[in-house]
Amino acid sequence: QTCSAKFRCGTTEISPEYIEWLRKDLLLLSWIKSSLSEVIHTQIIGLKTSLVVWSALKQSYTTQSKARIMQLKSQFQDLKKWSSSMDVCINKAKAIA
Repeated sequence: QTCSAKFRCGTTEISPEYIEWLRKDLLLLSWIKSSLSEVIHTQIIGLKTSLVVWSALKQSYTTQSKARIMQLKSQFQDLKKWSSSMDVCINKAKAIA
């Protein structure tokens, strides 16, 4: 017989392990939410667990991050092509980042 992690096997009593997991998850969820800006926070309203919130944020920002990485790589490769003084190259690199 398989048991739900939420309940003690064969009962409707909530297991202490689930209560501890829930406590830790709520703590983590609180930490994640407190670290987000208000604009980003609106994207996760109604999401109940840290896993669901983290997955939603990952899905929202992974694509943007990949595009930004490709853009930065291209800009730094172009930086190599410039035949400028070291000071000019350093300033352009700082401007890119």
